[in-house]
Amino acid sequence: MGPKPPLKPDEVQAIKLRLRMGGNARDLAMFCLAIDSKLRASDLVSLTVHDITEFVTGGDVKIKGRAKVVQKKTQSEVAFEIGPETQACLKARIVETGKLDFDRLFGSLSGARRHLSTRQYERLVKDWVQLCGLNPMKYGTHSLRRTKVALLYKQT
Repeated sequence: MGPKPPLKPDEVQAIKLRLRMGGNARDLAMFCLAIDSKLRASDLVSLTVHDITEFVTGGDVKIKGRAKVVQKKTQSEVAFEIGPETQACLKARIVETGKLDFDRLFGSLSGARRHLSTRQYERLVKDWVQLCGLNPMKYGTHSLRRTKVALLYKQT
């Protein structure tokens, strides 16, 4: 099988476009944050609103430009940038769903305080890559982690 390759910039844009056209705010926000944050699946799905916001009051949501989380695997703190496009997607998602400070950003359908499972996230990634005609067997959640790093490497 080998390592999963990163997505190319045109593939990222194609997925974002199709998610926007489909009106899927949750998937668009999750996809954008996965690319920006470079977090492992387990860390991404367990994020809370509090992790990425400066404050949420009376419908006013301020998304951080830089957030920090403690990784489950390594127990080390990792910081990541949240770009303007991702900030807009996340803000729209939080406002649309009325999520509060300690709600899961990507909640499970089985409970308000539970997060989306990593298995369900894997299925979503497969669906997203199929949207732009890519082979879902070739890409996985780790592909999203590697995408921004590969892009930065090419630029420098």
